[in-house]
Amino acid sequence: MLWILALMAWLLSAPAQAAEEAEPRAEEQEEAERDRVTSAVAESLSEWWRDWTLKRQAGKPPTVRDISFQEEDIPVRMWPLGLVAEGQRAWRGTSDASIRTAMVQQESPLLTLTDARRVPLDTELLVTDAYRVEIWYAHQGYFDAELLGWEIVEVRPTPPLNGLRPERLKRGAVVEVVGHVDPGPVSTIATVERVGLEDFPSAAVLRSIDSDMEALLGEPFSLDAPEALARSAVETLNNSGFARARATTRIVADADSQEVHVTLLVEPGELCVFGEVEIEGLVDVPREQVEDRITIQAGRKYDPEKLSGTHQAIFALKTFSVVQVVPDLSVEGNVIPVRVIVTETRFRELLVGGGGAAGNGAVELRARSRFRHTNMFGSMLQLDADLTGGYKAYPQAANTTEVLQAVSATQAGPFVQFDADFYYPHLAGNPKLSARPDASVAWVRERNASYKTVELKPGITWAPARSLSLSPSYRYKTIWDLDYVESIPDEIDYLACPADATTDCTYTLQMVQLRMISDRREPIIQPTQGHYVELTVSGAGAGFAGDFDFVRSTVDLRKYGQLRLGPYDRVVLAGRLAGGLAQPYGSDPERAQVPVPERFLLGGGTTVRGFSEDLLGPRSCSSRDTGESIPNCHTPRDRSEVIFTPSGGQAMVYGSLEARVRMTSDFDVVVFSDFGGNWATLDAVALDGIQPTLGTGIRYLTPAGPVRLDFAVRLRDDPDYALDWPFGVHLSIQEAF
Repeated sequence: MLWILALMAWLLSAPAQAAEEAEPRAEEQEEAERDRVTSAVAESLSEWWRDWTLKRQAGKPPTVRDISFQEEDIPVRMWPLGLVAEGQRAWRGTSDASIRTAMVQQESPLLTLTDARRVPLDTELLVTDAYRVEIWYAHQGYFDAELLGWEIVEVRPTPPLNGLRPERLKRGAVVEVVGHVDPGPVSTIATVERVGLEDFPSAAVLRSIDSDMEALLGEPFSLDAPEALARSAVETLNNSGFARARATTRIVADADSQEVHVTLLVEPGELCVFGEVEIEGLVDVPREQVEDRITIQAGRKYDPEKLSGTHQAIFALKTFSVVQVVPDLSVEGNVIPVRVIVTETRFRELLVGGGGAAGNGAVELRARSRFRHTNMFGSMLQLDADLTGGYKAYPQAANTTEVLQAVSATQAGPFVQFDADFYYPHLAGNPKLSARPDASVAWVRERNASYKTVELKPGITWAPARSLSLSPSYRYKTIWDLDYVESIPDEIDYLACPADATTDCTYTLQMVQLRMISDRREPIIQPTQGHYVELTVSGAGAGFAGDFDFVRSTVDLRKYGQLRLGPYDRVVLAGRLAGGLAQPYGSDPERAQVPVPERFLLGGGTTVRGFSEDLLGPRSCSSRDTGESIPNCHTPRDRSEVIFTPSGGQAMVYGSLEARVRMTSDFDVVVFSDFGGNWATLDAVALDGIQPTLGTGIRYLTPAGPVRLDFAVRLRDDPDYALDWPFGVHLSIQEAF
């Protein structure tokens, strides 16, 4: 019986053991099957991915990164003045970018952020471009030029497929295209003749045109040179009153001798005068306001500069979005009527913005709003209101508890400034009188002082002639609620406080001023001829309420002229000489002084460009870390450790000589030399204090004026400026003067 029971127990336990042994084997099979499926799917996806990328890249042309040209040796005579040694490669004088203007195949932009901007290579275009390049060389005087072939240089192959990011799969290879050119000999202009103007009455006009013609003799031929000669002749005749002048050129090239013969054909037409001026487009602007700014007079000789001057004067009203001054040359006869077409803009403008700044030890956050109305009450009364506010701080360490307490009160906190400028033309109905009452209120925060100020400056302007104006004005300024750090005496002087001042030091300034301006510049925005003279005399005290007795005078003389080097090479020479004196008077030493805000500041983008703004002349120095005054500003140390605060001078002189060379229709290159000196007192004036600088710059011409970038270096190694940067870089709008 027992063995029967044991057999039954064994039979019952066998399936359970088989199940336990079969379970791990099933899991292994399931995992193996899962791995097999995963591997198959992965392999399938990999094949699909490879097929997809190959389809994306199949037949996709490479993109062009750069197109350049290499030339065979150019004859030595192409180098200006023949300054090329034997066996050296001469300067071509043209850029790759100039040659590319003749091509249809283009290159990708320098910053190519999207695939849409990448330019694909089209070899069929290059076949056609070979002909275009040869034509371009022919226009530059290389009549035998030949493009030998194109070289395609692969700078980046097609990216590999493995590990490639999907966004880069669209990109194929990147190549550079190099054109190999044999320019051959260059043709020169052998003769230039003039047909017409045989009986022309003006010898000066003939000399100007003949001078342009002589400038072309012996020069390498280019198609632009005769065209520029014709344009120059027309411009010269237009400026002399011949409004309908025409000029063309006839070109004969001798391929065997490599000589070109140019004939200038000139038709001067009649000597013209201005006719009546018609104004169109006025709606809300009073007509007399526009008529008062028209410099064109009926019956006077035709002068394009008058057209330009009228355009600029009307546009300066700030009430028109479009101004056109168009002479009607379609009428018969020598009387040229003129149409002035204007489009009024929105008279009200509100601008709101903000930002931050850090420099010279200060950090600030500011918000600004500006409201402008250019035609209040329909009478051309103009209001320009500007509100600026924010928070300014001068972060630095403090050495003592007293200074730390003062810092908390004066070296960090809010600042606010409100300016309101009014302009009222035709005062009392007189077109020669205008008023300009200005006002400002400010809560000022300097490095070691904070104060509140109000300034009023009412004045009128009398303009007996278009180029002459006299402007008497009265100025009132007061400072109150002054708080400063007593441990830094140099900064106390900055606010014109006496040496024994306390924290409630205030002062009031009242003065009268007379300014005379003679402005005969043409045109106004970027003068090419004429002069500008400005004289200003002002005085404080002498019976007026106020805390100071001094006189202050300035003079600013500017002269402009043109130097013509050829039909398309014109240089504008501009010169400037300016200076000023501020002299206290009287027997009371507390009143006989010139407060620092009324002293002269020099240096920067409009005066002496080799120096930073306002840092040529007397200044005080303080440590950036501690805020303590540094007695000797030129003590050798790292310039980053020093903060300069200009304190101004009582005598200054500065000047500039500038050559402005027109390179293209909207691009100028400028070479200039500035000099200047600024002295604390009249007794300190000395020639060795004058600092010369030399610089260069570029101008990009816009309707609002030239965008100016200047770079200048100092020419003297003066120990007083040992910690200053030896150069200055300035970016601005409008010329320096």
